[in-house]
Amino acid sequence: MRAAVTGTGVELAEALRDALSLDAKARARAVGALGATPLADPAASYALRRLLLADSDAPVRAAAAEALGRAPRATDPGDELEVLRRRWLVRALEDRSPVVRDAAVRALARRGVGDAADALVGALANDLTWWVRRAAVYALGTLADDETTAVIAAARAALSDPFWRVRHAAVHVLASRGDRAPERRAEILAELRDEPTGGSAAYLGALWGPTLLDDSAARPAPPPSHLPPELRDRDPAVVTARLAAMEAPPPLGIVELLCDPHVPLRELAVARLLSHDGLEPFVAALRWLEEPRVPHVAETVVAMLDRLGDRAAALAERVLAGPPRRGAATWAITWVVATNHRELAAAAWRHAAAVGLPQLALPLATEQEVVSLLRDPTIAEPVARAAAAELARRARASLREVPVQARPSVAMHLAQVAELDSPHLAAALASSDGPLRALALARLASAGRLTPAEVARALVDDDPEVRAAALDAASAEELRVLLASERDPWVRRAAGRALARRARRDGDPRVVDALLVDPDPWLRARGVERLALEDPAHRRWLATLAGDGEPMVQAAVIERLAELSPAQLEAELASAPPASAAALRAWCLVSDDAALEALLAAPPPEADAAARRGAAAEEPGALVTSAPITPIVPITADADADADADADASPAVRAPRDRGGRPLAASGADPDAGAPASVARRALGRSGLVVAPLVVSGAFELAPGSLHVAQDAGVELFFWEPTYAAMTRFLRAPRQRARARVVAGSYHADAASITLDVERALRRLRRDALDVFLLFWARSPARLDEAALTALEALKRAGKVRAIGFSTHDRALAAAALAAAPWDVVMTRHSAAHPGIETELLPAAQAAGAAVLTFSALCYGRMVRGSGAPSAADCYRYSLSQPGVTACITAPRRHRELVENLAVLGRPDLDAGALAALRAHGAGVRVENQRFGALIRQPTRDAAAAAMAMLEASLPPQEAPSEALAQPRARRAALRSPAARLRRGRL
Repeated sequence: MRAAVTGTGVELAEALRDALSLDAKARARAVGALGATPLADPAASYALRRLLLADSDAPVRAAAAEALGRAPRATDPGDELEVLRRRWLVRALEDRSPVVRDAAVRALARRGVGDAADALVGALANDLTWWVRRAAVYALGTLADDETTAVIAAARAALSDPFWRVRHAAVHVLASRGDRAPERRAEILAELRDEPTGGSAAYLGALWGPTLLDDSAARPAPPPSHLPPELRDRDPAVVTARLAAMEAPPPLGIVELLCDPHVPLRELAVARLLSHDGLEPFVAALRWLEEPRVPHVAETVVAMLDRLGDRAAALAERVLAGPPRRGAATWAITWVVATNHRELAAAAWRHAAAVGLPQLALPLATEQEVVSLLRDPTIAEPVARAAAAELARRARASLREVPVQARPSVAMHLAQVAELDSPHLAAALASSDGPLRALALARLASAGRLTPAEVARALVDDDPEVRAAALDAASAEELRVLLASERDPWVRRAAGRALARRARRDGDPRVVDALLVDPDPWLRARGVERLALEDPAHRRWLATLAGDGEPMVQAAVIERLAELSPAQLEAELASAPPASAAALRAWCLVSDDAALEALLAAPPPEADAAARRGAAAEEPGALVTSAPITPIVPITADADADADADADASPAVRAPRDRGGRPLAASGADPDAGAPASVARRALGRSGLVVAPLVVSGAFELAPGSLHVAQDAGVELFFWEPTYAAMTRFLRAPRQRARARVVAGSYHADAASITLDVERALRRLRRDALDVFLLFWARSPARLDEAALTALEALKRAGKVRAIGFSTHDRALAAAALAAAPWDVVMTRHSAAHPGIETELLPAAQAAGAAVLTFSALCYGRMVRGSGAPSAADCYRYSLSQPGVTACITAPRRHRELVENLAVLGRPDLDAGALAALRAHGAGVRVENQRFGALIRQPTRDAAAAAMAMLEASLPPQEAPSEALAQPRARRAALRSPAARLRRGRL
């Protein structure tokens, strides 16, 4: 039963109303208000559930997850509402947006993982977004001390993740657990001794020291490469250009390139392999699917294999005839299911069971095989859920053989299709899970199978979904009572819809009256739709509601006015209150009827708004509603327009604003004056440009309003790549083309591609020239050779770029390049933890007259962690204090981080004492980085070498080609399904 509520609360009522807004930002504000409401009130919690699980806007759903996470925790972890909140957040782990999934994981960590641990383990294993998996690692690390074994198991699994930041989270969770419970350190280290990379135990042992790292056992040498020498350059852009120019590269060698981080190289490798006729390169490529620690390679291989066309069937047959390998089997089974290749269906089902992934092949299983899965009480929930969904999709008859399922997510699928007298539906009706109970009620209500007592119980249920499910079976009186007492806005609207249907069926005038005076404009609009226009009293309602200030009510009135004859409209104008008469004249503007145009000749009433409202209230027979009725006013520019509006708007319409919505010019900054005079600008090498010492990157999609704040604080140079959507909108605005300066670049090595990247950037940003253009991520001298320099200098002479340069981590490479050629700019990593450029590069850059842009001053945030850590602004000041550094690049994730970093502009340098303190702190961070890099991060490259070794291994007898593979291609094509052939080489 619903808990008694003491006092509605104006704030909660307004938040519930705003939660229904069509404007996503209004709903986001409602989430904030609901989150601030004490969530002991179920109305706020259930409203947040609705926004979390059903809102169309991902930021709103994410905000709802955060609000549920911030809510005070119940003292009793078994509190019913506390359990429900965790259950809702678990459901959000399946959201299509990674932003929402990440917010749900973090909210679960704040609420206490509890019974959500299995769901988080599933997210760690299966989520496609690395930062969601990282959040899952940290969330599992919050488990209680008596669950250390589960924490170790989860962290150990994360140590095989392809992304080093997830592995970094795992070792830090284990380190934290060992710090809290030193007596468990030996257990943790013992569990990690056989971990694939072998470095985690050594890393943790060094943290917990004192210990000696055993360097005596050298890593095995990688196997010989199939690549020719010219394709073994360290710079992937160079390899890409050379591979594109090569006529017949070795196919097995190209397989090695599928793991490269450089996207153009991977894409070119796929294209060259697909042009090869044989199967052997693709058999070799399948081995990549068995190595989970290498980023990007699995999705690259799967995408390539799905484009094989007819050859994919032969490859799938070969996989399914061999020993079970989880990675290759996953691809082959998925391919068989997607193409409905019946000849391989039985083999795919057997293989799926052998590798522990029966859910992948459920569409290929017989009905009895699916039933057998559901009869197994030990089956994992994801498998049971998939089996229930498959069985529900096929038929209902076999449901009789399936026992009632205790897990709501599984029972939901069965209850959707079970017969009305089925035990599955009866169990759902008695379930403690609200959505499952609501499903059963809705099915029974639509069939007229609910008793009055069951309806009455449902209408006072705690869960609004349950209340809404019984509305179709409720009486008109029950609906009117619910409409008057219900606080959940979605249930109120559902009750209003049900009442409106009753009005049409029963002709009850009280129903329409109740809707027309409802405070919800949506329900008032539904009431307008139900007005009987042949009734003069109902036409007077139209006249009254024509002055309603809500657009949806106005739209409903317009539609009904269009049904009146000109004579009826004229009569309404003569008898309507002055305010409504003015509104009716305005609505006549939408009509093309010549008879209505004459009505426009009469001048509107000249009384002010207050007089019009008073006259309307005193009009005999006027119907006064409880809803706020406001006169229609002209639409004007909103002084508080959102700062994220399209930056292409002209300056006369949209001035830059701060995050509070205030025009920046009002704070004293002249929007056309450039950098404030207090910012000491620096020369950008020999280019002739001068810039502020802080450069803002758009990597984390700061809103254009935030970028305006940076610009008015003095920032002139913005680091841009084509994927930075928010910065693109900011930079392409007309006023920014002359005011903001741009750093862009290319990941290619050949002259044609470099020129094409410049042309694309100019078109995308609507500019005549780019201020700085760099060759990104240079890793070998071949990338900075004479041909690349010649191409850039030609672009410079053509006026398309003003300064040319390159970015690199290799200090020796940078120094040599500056000595050999007149580069204008070099961009490189620098922080107190990586101070090498201070002696190895900055003097060379000064001698060459080149500008130096530095990045990674925070060292992925590690510089600002721990006790005694410096501020982010001081980390940037450290880099800017070094002679020869022109500017430092900052990539803030949030507006508040940007504001903190902008303080650097007023004071870009540190005194000698602060520099020394930062160097000491950075030295400690550097030691930690080196240890992590050697023991945790570097093994990713070793994993790639290990996978290359697998390519060299001879195939075991079970993987020998079958006789079918020796048949002519025409014969094999005859075995393919029509669907596969129609796909034209792509699933």
